Amino acid sequence: MNRKQFLQHVVVTLLVLFVASGNLCAQVTIGADAQPDGNAVLDLRSNYETGKHGGLLLPRVALTSTTSASPLSAHVAGMTIYNTATRGTDNTAVTPGLYYNDGIKWVRQQEAIQQENRTFVYTDANDPNTSGAKFDDVPSLDEEGEVNPAFTNDDNLKSNTTYFYIGQDGSMWIYNDSSSAYVKYVSPAATAWYKGGTELDAGADKTTPICRPGNVGIGGNSSANSALMVQNSTFVNNTCYGVYVATTTPLITDADAKTQRSIVATTYGKVAAGVTSSSSIQGIYSSAMRRGRNDDGNLASISGAQIVYGHYEAQTTGTTDRIYGLYLSPYVRGGIASNLYDIYVRDVVVANGGQVTNRYGIVIEGSRKINYFAGSFGLGTEAPAGKMEVVASNMSALRLHSYKTSNTSISRLYGAMVYYGHQAADLTTATTDIAYGIYVSPMKNSGTVTTAYDIYVGSGDSMNEGTATNHYGIYVGGTHKKNYIAGSLGIGAIPVNTAQLRVAGSVQIGNSGDSASNGAIRYNETTHKFQGRANGVWVNLH
Repeated sequence: MNRKQFLQHVVVTLLVLFVASGNLCAQVTIGADAQPDGNAVLDLRSNYETGKHGGLLLPRVALTSTTSASPLSAHVAGMTIYNTATRGTDNTAVTPGLYYNDGIKWVRQQEAIQQENRTFVYTDANDPNTSGAKFDDVPSLDEEGEVNPAFTNDDNLKSNTTYFYIGQDGSMWIYNDSSSAYVKYVSPAATAWYKGGTELDAGADKTTPICRPGNVGIGGNSSANSALMVQNSTFVNNTCYGVYVATTTPLITDADAKTQRSIVATTYGKVAAGVTSSSSIQGIYSSAMRRGRNDDGNLASISGAQIVYGHYEAQTTGTTDRIYGLYLSPYVRGGIASNLYDIYVRDVVVANGGQVTNRYGIVIEGSRKINYFAGSFGLGTEAPAGKMEVVASNMSALRLHSYKTSNTSISRLYGAMVYYGHQAADLTTATTDIAYGIYVSPMKNSGTVTTAYDIYVGSGDSMNEGTATNHYGIYVGGTHKKNYIAGSLGIGAIPVNTAQLRVAGSVQIGNSGDSASNGAIRYNETTHKFQGRANGVWVNLH
């Protein structure tokens, strides 16, 4: 709102006062015995007596805030007062000064005038483009229409794009730098936006940040609980965006740390003491759904969130130390977080005849990728007891497949490789009671288990045309190792409880040295005799 518009508010207010007193005339002059200006409904003159001057004294009212009509009963557009109070907080605060009402709030006149951010310059011509026109910061005529002796000429006030130029007839002009001429000023209509951080109407300002206290809807109605709601159903070049954010930053030319962000979502919340709330605080909520009737076609994919990142341009030759597809930085600087999930994937909801052919929690493509977990890893359990624990119900706990799929040669192929024990060479005083390479603990607390295998090795016969030169079921290296089986052992036959060892087929016994224990049996390859060890000597058995 400019000064001219403000004076119109004053005139409207005074007219209302005159209507109430019954003294309304077609045109009125106050302050002088003179005819009013032909264009004025009310003409105020300050020199009501010789040598004496006065002004317009508006109603003095103590406002409470810009948003409250109090002490008036309602907001009335055009109402003008002088506020005497200092009250309110933040953007709704009021301070002593002139205020007008726009129908929904009080607006301080000083701010309304300043919103144009221009200096007023007066000229002695109706059109400042007139040759020989003079310019000064005071009007060329006084209130009686006489020449103002204080008006001179200041060439420094000419041709400035930030000034308002007032013609002698009251017309308003601005200077256009591109045409090198003064053009008539048209006051912008009131907008729904303020200049950022103020209560000034943004008007025609195209560069200053803008804001508004109410909600905003783009492409549709706004929601009562959404500060910004964007709706779009228009495809352009086969693409439809709700919000498209492109952040292009200048070239970084120094070593100072700089962060470039396209979207920043910050959500703060509090819960009063003694309150247990079922609410949640969410920084970002994303929903991508097929919904509505007549939705029977096939769609290639749906992505709740799709992140494309990295080096996009082929011309890029620089180095990036780390590239994160998703970077999470949890904080618990105070209070208690009972359970903290960096990534939590809920189970799929399948209802009303919906079907899912294949369900995947997480799929990581790329056979060369390394997946690293610094903490413990649990499959089927939320509290793994070791670095990795697998708990399965009604299924195999762990299945390992290691295949050769190319014609290249490799030295070894392991289905599973386990390293365990004391790794460091300087653990001279460390003690471990028992070290297990593989520990199997079967359970049969209830029900019936027909056959239980602690370790089962398949025959490996289904190798088609492949050949295994040496095929070992179980191979235990190390001549100093003791291999202990508490139960029965069957070789080529199902073991029975009446014998510790049951063999179906022949047993080859080699030639052992003289250090064998009593009770040992050997085949002497020199004498070709079976011998038994008794009383420290070998005795022929036949």
